[in-house]
Amino acid sequence: MSDDRYRFLLPLLFPAGLLLVGAIGLLLPGSAALLNDELFTLMPYFALGIAFLLGIFFAQSRVSLLSLFSSTTVILLHATSGGSADFRPAAVLLAATTLPILALSLCVKPERGVLTPFGTRRFVCVGLIAALACALPHFPGLNTWLASFPLGRPLSALIQIPGGACIALAATAPFLWRRREHEAPFLGKLIGSAVVLFFVGLDFALSANPQRGTCGFLLFATASGATLSWAVLANAWWHANVDELTQLPGRRLLKHHFRCLHEPYALAVVDIDHFKKVNDTYGHDTGDQVLRFLAAQLGKTNAGRAYRQGGEEFVIVSETCEFEAFVERLEDLKRSVEQSQFVLRDERRPKRKPKEGQVPAARKKTIPLTVSIGAACHGKRCPLPQDVLEAADRALYAAKENGRNQVRRAK
Repeated sequence: MSDDRYRFLLPLLFPAGLLLVGAIGLLLPGSAALLNDELFTLMPYFALGIAFLLGIFFAQSRVSLLSLFSSTTVILLHATSGGSADFRPAAVLLAATTLPILALSLCVKPERGVLTPFGTRRFVCVGLIAALACALPHFPGLNTWLASFPLGRPLSALIQIPGGACIALAATAPFLWRRREHEAPFLGKLIGSAVVLFFVGLDFALSANPQRGTCGFLLFATASGATLSWAVLANAWWHANVDELTQLPGRRLLKHHFRCLHEPYALAVVDIDHFKKVNDTYGHDTGDQVLRFLAAQLGKTNAGRAYRQGGEEFVIVSETCEFEAFVERLEDLKRSVEQSQFVLRDERRPKRKPKEGQVPAARKKTIPLTVSIGAACHGKRCPLPQDVLEAADRALYAAKENGRNQVRRAK
């Protein structure tokens, strides 16, 4: 299962690829000619508009609001690019400072959808910021006033974005990348990547070469919108295919794996012994902790890829070893679970996890855990994956009827 962590992080390659493509595109000769293409100038509006609609459909108000704010900035900097440019540094400073702070404020609060009173209040706040940004052209001396402050000046000759905005991004980026409970592990990282991509575009907006600057701004604003859309879709995929409690792949991915199996292969069904008794004695919260505990054990096994089929049953799929070796690894897994100690959480436990050795042994209460496992392999009697799974399930019931805490092969 160790390779699954990297497979689930593959969505992060998307914004990195867009950043690379954008950089290469700007280095090509004649890139400024893209401004004559009407479709190219409309790309950021399409990308951010799609992200806005996807955010509404999938109840991701963060994405919708960031798309709305970014669209306002694009309109302000692009649609008025033919006029006076005095307000552009001030507009970039406002957008570059507000965007990461806005993203952080949206990520700190729990997600409650878009078409709700909570979502409406968020939209009102973003609308007020957008209205302030649209008023900037009416204050031509604002840029000179901001330049008098050290944090309002460009960070360096290479990076034109004011230092204050760079500080805001650096301060909020670690919080944007941190995973929140009950969401995909890469959602915050993708939203943070979209903010960074838009940041790069804002830096191009202040370029000394107006055509190249506008081209770069539109290109990276499009990449930011595409990343926001990708964040929504990747998050939806995660919730549809990965078990939220155990973080193991779910039944949908198991069925997909069945369609892609290569012979020879073997399957095992793992079931927690006396799981109902654990729930009845200690409560369903403890039962959930036990499931997560076993999932962690399955995630470390070398027997194969583990899936949660449902309830307290898990399935292991192996395509990398012979059946005898597969059974031996299942025996190792059974012994590992039996020897591991599941410690009940003490109601008086401190908020922070104490260091090893600081908890008195008398306060530790453990639950003995064992598993029963049924294993079967592909063959003449079981030509299809579903047949192998049913054979492994029958072997599991045989293991339970004969005393539990054992591995049984299908006959």
